[in-house]
Amino acid sequence: MNDHVSERSRLAAALMAFFLGWLGVHRFYVGKIGTAILMVLTVGGFGIWATIDLIMILTGAFTDAAGRPLRKWVAEERLTPGSPPMAVPVSDIKSMVICPTPPTL
Repeated sequence: MNDHVSERSRLAAALMAFFLGWLGVHRFYVGKIGTAILMVLTVGGFGIWATIDLIMILTGAFTDAAGRPLRKWVAEERLTPGSPPMAVPVSDIKSMVICPTPPTL
């Protein structure tokens, strides 16, 4: 993984900021404990701070505690070097989608 980009999920942070921004949950998630406690005490900066954080997360300007930007929408699975990407065979998908016919009475 790139050392200049946070390993935290931008999607998770955005959802936390949207639903629980007034509690600063997204700041706890990225490791900004001090400012997260301030958000709890001020109810998200009276909603203004939480809204600004949400906008910053959505635009990719929000950073974690180490100063690395949250750029990845989903966390990548850690695979060993040289291993093939995980895939589901088409036959498995067909068996999940196609239901057997119900028994006749």
